[in-house]
Amino acid sequence: MNDRLLKYLDYIVDDLISNTEIKKLSPVTGPFIAFPWNKVVLQAYNKSKRMLQFDNLPMKLIDYLNNNYGLEEDEHIMYVWEIYKDFLIDLLYNKKY
Repeated sequence: MNDRLLKYLDYIVDDLISNTEIKKLSPVTGPFIAFPWNKVVLQAYNKSKRMLQFDNLPMKLIDYLNNNYGLEEDEHIMYVWEIYKDFLIDLLYNKKY
């Protein structure tokens, strides 16, 4: 990948991270995460961990990246997902919210 493309992909990752909302509703329910591609439904902490545990690339994320950023190539989508996934793993397992 060329430098210009990498800068664009890094911009997309930064945008995803900055638009990921962590909401602490109560000590009982724990944190909820509102993902940029799915703001209608807050996904619970455990569901987010399960998504990462099985290394699932959310289909709504693929659609979001395609519709909002024009990403179509699997290589580009996987690059964004791998970096964003590292952010989520750090967030969920190291509890940096």
